[in-house]
Amino acid sequence: MEVRIADSVSAHIVEGALAYTPRFALSGPFVAVGAYTDMQEKERELASTFGSAQWLWSEDDDLRFRLADRELHSLCLYLPQAIVASDSSVSGWERVRRITGGLRTTADVNFSVPQTNRCWIAPGATHLICVGNSAPPPDASSFRLSVAPDLDLLFTQGHLVGWLLGDPARYLTADWEMPVSEAPAEATRSLLALTLVMTMSPAVEAIEDGDPEAWRRLRGLAEELRALGEDRRRSEILQATVDRLVEWHES
Repeated sequence: MEVRIADSVSAHIVEGALAYTPRFALSGPFVAVGAYTDMQEKERELASTFGSAQWLWSEDDDLRFRLADRELHSLCLYLPQAIVASDSSVSGWERVRRITGGLRTTADVNFSVPQTNRCWIAPGATHLICVGNSAPPPDASSFRLSVAPDLDLLFTQGHLVGWLLGDPARYLTADWEMPVSEAPAEATRSLLALTLVMTMSPAVEAIEDGDPEAWRRLRGLAEELRALGEDRRRSEILQATVDRLVEWHES
């Protein structure tokens, strides 16, 4: 099957999804899938790969392909800054058909994949779904291509329109390190959802404007995270994210 991953670039779906564990890093925030363990290794990978990459302020997602065989080698997908309420154009992706595989481009050329700009968190933080403003609602042609564990690229009418991360709390990290192997606590999932809501638009704008209710909710979340007695590594990552926002706006 041939699909379009950029305006001028096509790829074939092939066997062989990436075996790397996704990392959902709140320092970006981004989802990284690849062998690199820090920014320096990620930058060195550029020499042996081609594709889309974030250059300076380009606001592109990273989809890197091997020069040797043109197959997908790594991804770094950046979260939008805005949380949206549920609607069928986003939440409907939970119900489309799902296949597993990789991608092989038809040519070894660099290209641009703009970052998505709408983010939706499913109830219970079971999924994180990100799509572009121009993405149409999923239809009979739509499918999810699982390119790594719990990470799907979203296609409709043969075009890449976004991505989906299942159980994002499981893959939570502070930065480039690997996530802990234990399953997340249910409380962690709900607190992750609250953290994302409170540290993205429109909540951030309300906090910046001095909205007392927004400040109360943010400080309440910080207290709840400090009191969480289980799943400490993940709760510490969430707490540090919230604390940075509190300190930034209080300074």
